[in-house]
Formats: sequence, structure tokens, C-alpha cells
Amino acid sequence: MRKLDFRPKTVTRVPIPERLRSFLAHVQSQIAAGDDSAVFASDDLLQVEYAFGGLVDKGGDQFDFTYFPGASTSPSWRLRLAKAEILDIALERVNYLNLWKCSDAGCENLFSSAADSCRDCDFVETEVSEVKPSITHLASSTNRQEWARGYLSLFPNAHAFEIIGAYNSHPELGERLGWFSLTEVKDVISKAQ
Repeated sequence: MRKLDFRPKTVTRVPIPERLRSFLAHVQSQIAAGDDSAVFASDDLLQVEYAFGGLVDKGGDQFDFTYFPGASTSPSWRLRLAKAEILDIALERVNYLNLWKCSDAGCENLFSSAADSCRDCDFVETEVSEVKPSITHLASSTNRQEWARGYLSLFPNAHAFEIIGAYNSHPELGERLGWFSLTEVKDVISKAQ
């Protein structure tokens, strides 16, 4: 089980990668068109292979995104951007972002807020020796929902991010069964309660 052990972060100025700019240009076009993917609140209606996200609140101005700068899901950048910021990035009026990074020099995850927790640095393992065989057994699950239900049977008070973190720490699961969205995990939790 993973327990939050938050560590302070420091701000860093980061050039905007062309892939991220391209994704945000696509997002901007969806916003301008009034497309459902940019109008309805969601965590993953706007997505490409290397980024996903959506509007935080229906009728709101803020969007949350997760961007993967490399070839895998690690490292990741968690971004919260207003519509005006998305437009400025898409039109190349902004070339840098001030983001927060972990104090661990080896961590490449970045965040829009110093209050964001890092899945790699801000959690510590607890009770691992007691449940490791059971978690290993979950690898034989036939779908994501079955895996999450099994995890919840071991850790009934697990938070959605904890479940996603445990699942994502086994990349072979994502490759075989696909990756969880936050909405999907929350749905499994609500059905389990």
C-alpha cells in the first residue's frame, strides 16, 4: 500500500515541447468549435497518444492535462491551464511554462502547482511484505475493473490515485488490459462501496 509523504517542490522554467504545443493547438480548435470534448467536464475527452485531459468544470475556464514527454507514461507533466493560456501556447505567444519539480534530481515529473503530489516521489510503500503475493496474483486479472476490484478487496480505503499508481507501476498490465482513466477508477470504487 502506498501512503502520501508529500515533499516540497521547486519551480523551474521549461520550454514548451512541439508535441505539447500541437496537442494544445488541437484543444484550442475544439474549444473554438464548441466541440463536446471541450464543453463537458471530463478528465480524458481530449486525448492523443501522448496527452489527455479535459475541462475541469462544465462552463468553467480551467482544463487539466497529463502530458507524456517521452515514449512511455513516465515521466509525466500534470498541467492546469486556462483557456487563454491554451490559446497563447497554441498561437506560439508563450514559449515557456513555469512548472514545479520534485527535489529528487532523478525525477522528471512536472506540475502546474507546488501542491501537486508526485506518484514517484511523494508516496512511500507500507505493508508491502504482507500483501505482495496477493497483488502479484492480481496480474492474472482479465480486465481493468477486475484488477481494481481485487485491489480494493485488499485495500478497501484506497484512493483512486493510489489504485491508478499501483496499476501503472506494472506497465505490462496497461499494455495488456489498457490504461485506467480517473473516471473509470472512481466508478469502480463507487460500485464497490
